[in-house]
Amino acid sequence: MADQQRARIDTVSDLLREWNAAVPDPRQSDSRFGSTPGVASPRQVDDLSAPAFDDRFAQVMIRHHQGTIAPATNELSAGQSTRLKTVARDVVNAEQHQITELQSIRAH
Repeated sequence: MADQQRARIDTVSDLLREWNAAVPDPRQSDSRFGSTPGVASPRQVDDLSAPAFDDRFAQVMIRHHQGTIAPATNELSAGQSTRLKTVARDVVNAEQHQITELQSIRAH
């Protein structure tokens, strides 16, 4: 998963460079794009203990993955770049797989 994500980041970064646009550092948050969906506050995390912690983690990650699908879907419907559409399709598939896996874990 990490290798696939790294490849997608590299593709998008290459395109940004080709377009003479700034390439964001993936380790840094960019407030122009809002906060990461589903992120719990430190207090919310501190207030949890197992098994509630595990369930909360799964909930947070499901929302995070859902939040990643939204802009990828927008790219698929409105984007022009074939390379970015390929990345967007990969993102939707990978994130949906993660959501399905997390939902399955929560169900057990």
